Amino acid sequence: MIALLTGNAGGYEGRNRIESLYLDAPLISRCFPDRVMNLVESETRRLHEHRLRNRNMNPQRALILLLRFLGCVLLLAFGAMLLPESFMATMHAQLGMGEFPASPLVDYLTRSIAALYGFHGVLILLVSRDVTRYGPIVTYLGVMSVVVGIMLIAIDLHAAMPWWWTTVEGPPLMVMGLAILLLSRASFPAQSSP
Repeated sequence: MIALLTGNAGGYEGRNRIESLYLDAPLISRCFPDRVMNLVESETRRLHEHRLRNRNMNPQRALILLLRFLGCVLLLAFGAMLLPESFMATMHAQLGMGEFPASPLVDYLTRSIAALYGFHGVLILLVSRDVTRYGPIVTYLGVMSVVVGIMLIAIDLHAAMPWWWTTVEGPPLMVMGLAILLLSRASFPAQSSP
């Protein structure tokens, strides 16, 4: 009751107190007719709206989840950066790509690319924490995902990668980029228009 009078009813505990007081409205209205009843009604209304917003999947929430999924997948590349060269050679042979070219340049390129993927994942996770604030970066990530997806298809075709490799690398990245752009536009229509 004191928390309500001082306006210090924040947090989960305060919300439960407000809801229980709302149920005992006749008692409260006799003690504190105006101020408390208005506070209880406004808090109850706000809680109800908050629950409705969080219960339903909205475009901004879907965008955050998509970015976090993509960021977590890209974080796995840090593990690939630490793989022993013998394991990479075994996997290379099992994927039907012939003998692994063991050279300092190949070792450097495979590990540095894995590190870049991992740091890209960290960036995406950081941006997903506040998509409103980082709206232009979210748009950039969506556009560049589509562009890089197209580039990866071209690189895979030029390098004569297996068909399944080309299928699971470039196109999914393009789809993710388009989904980021569509969800970003639906989340922030005023920012998306010129």
